[in-house]
Amino acid sequence: MATAIAATILVAVPRYAAAEYWDEWALAVGPIALSGALIFYLVGLSRRFWRFVSIVDLALIMSAVLLHTAVSIALLTAVMKAEAPPAGFYVIEYVFAVSLMGLARLVRRFGPQVFAVARRVISGDRSPNDPPALIAGSPDAVELVLRKRELGVLKGFRPIGLLDVSDVNVRRRLRGVPILGGFLSFNHVYNELKNKPNAPTMLVIAATGAEASEAAFVSLASRAAGVGLNVVRAALSENSVDARVELKEFDLSDLLGRAPIRFDAERIALTIRGRTIIVTGAGGSIGSELVRQIAQFEPRKIVLIEQSEFNLYQIDHEIRQNFPKVNVAPVLCDIRDRGHVMSVFAECQPQLVFHAAALKHVPLVELNPCPAVATNLLGTRNVADAARSCRAVAMIQVSTDKAVNPVGVMGATKRLGELYCQALDLQSEREAAATRFFTVRFGNVLGSSGSVIPLFQKQLRERLPLTVTHPDMTRFFMTIHEAVALILHSAHSALNSETRHGRIFVLDMGQPIKVVDIANRMIRLSGLEPGVDAKVSFIGTRPGEKLFEELFDKSERRLPSEIEGVFVAEPSALPMTVLEGLFERLTAAVARRDDKAIRKEIFAVIKDECESDDGTPPAPYAAATIARAPSSQEAAVGAK
Repeated sequence: MATAIAATILVAVPRYAAAEYWDEWALAVGPIALSGALIFYLVGLSRRFWRFVSIVDLALIMSAVLLHTAVSIALLTAVMKAEAPPAGFYVIEYVFAVSLMGLARLVRRFGPQVFAVARRVISGDRSPNDPPALIAGSPDAVELVLRKRELGVLKGFRPIGLLDVSDVNVRRRLRGVPILGGFLSFNHVYNELKNKPNAPTMLVIAATGAEASEAAFVSLASRAAGVGLNVVRAALSENSVDARVELKEFDLSDLLGRAPIRFDAERIALTIRGRTIIVTGAGGSIGSELVRQIAQFEPRKIVLIEQSEFNLYQIDHEIRQNFPKVNVAPVLCDIRDRGHVMSVFAECQPQLVFHAAALKHVPLVELNPCPAVATNLLGTRNVADAARSCRAVAMIQVSTDKAVNPVGVMGATKRLGELYCQALDLQSEREAAATRFFTVRFGNVLGSSGSVIPLFQKQLRERLPLTVTHPDMTRFFMTIHEAVALILHSAHSALNSETRHGRIFVLDMGQPIKVVDIANRMIRLSGLEPGVDAKVSFIGTRPGEKLFEELFDKSERRLPSEIEGVFVAEPSALPMTVLEGLFERLTAAVARRDDKAIRKEIFAVIKDECESDDGTPPAPYAAATIARAPSSQEAAVGAK
């Protein structure tokens, strides 16, 4: 303030610098300085970080200086009386004081950045050999990472493009680096860049620990790892005031409890390229990711079957935007409508069918057995029959580990869907160029709709206890990239006749993980301490749930496959006549809305199917599988 007053005297009213006023200034300067120090202390200016100065700080400076100017007017009027400075003096002094105090803080905040940028411009980029990288995150987080790199705090990568979590800032630039797309556009962006001289070899995820465990980041990381990129995280502090950033390995095993499994993209490309493909449930978690993966491998046409108008609009719009050369046909269709399904397949004549449509939320399905049977079982029959009628090369059905020894409606309907597809595949062994039917069995997919991860994230954001049904409950977990790659590899096996009829693909997901352990890992990734900052609450098992899931039942043989990290199950089979009779009875029960009859019918068949516990396949399966001798390759696999 003293500097501002001195500058005002010299610039605006130099006559007050004359020796005759020195005594008055000597009397006034002490109280003016003390009052300024007191005012600035009371409003908190002395306790604020200069390097984090913001508009709030500048507003506070303006208010404090205005108050101090009022005090200065009173002091100088009392000391100098008639010789007190005019009103213009105080206006100029106010402008000088605000400008000097604000400028000092702005220099402290932006000076190091300006100096670092100037040094880089003069000397050139000192890290031309750093690996080219895509940076993913929110604009605020990415801007912080780019700024820290400019300052030399972060090293080891060279940004060539950005991925925006919100997918709304495409074609803009952030600190000179172009935003190439959103998270969901990763495959398209990578394919555009991979053959260029500056092809990315690294993905830098700009996120806090809590953000990094969110479904969007986990999915992006798994896709990037799947194409061979080195994935690291620019770990941001959870404290918004502390702008520290450090590079850490992005380790999906933090949540999975194992290393993620990688698959062969070239095999998938050979399977997809130039073919017409139908995806049911195309707007769901698995279905939409399946469509994204398929679109990058140049299919002739993708037919999107989805009963939700909004979900269908979203995935159709996304594919048209990110893959403009792909022929996409959105079809609003409910797989429970047999006539409509048959009509769509007859018109499109698909070569590959990926069946991902299902009702999967265990407690809701348990309360609604009629829609569950109509969708998961009768709907699956409709899709399978339509694929067979148009002589598709193969249909791949998405199933679940809940289908093994099921105790609830959801698992039972999925198991019966497996049995129907298995029966059709066994029949196809006796027909030339018949459609193959495969099932892939999943554990819990990290971040999919209805899964535990989004629920835990919501509870952490709201600082609520994380709800777990039972302390001993375990589940198998996999990333969505692993799930979709497993589906596509099973299609490759179908096209190359590498898998015997009636078998099921199962990903080797390692050991099951306690759900409470997942909850505690997410609490730690959020920078919190389990049991102290965030607690886990046990709420009891829900209808249709088991404490533990299984990948194989006791009547199934577990065999290796030609896909690394994947097993095949050789299950028992039910005669088609048994299944057809069941479908007739269930169709009638659904029409009557007879929940009791539905439960009785499905669990009666499941019980009969599971009664043979000695591992010996029932006679119908044995008769079907001995119709031809195994090839030398199959004999070798069976002997391992």
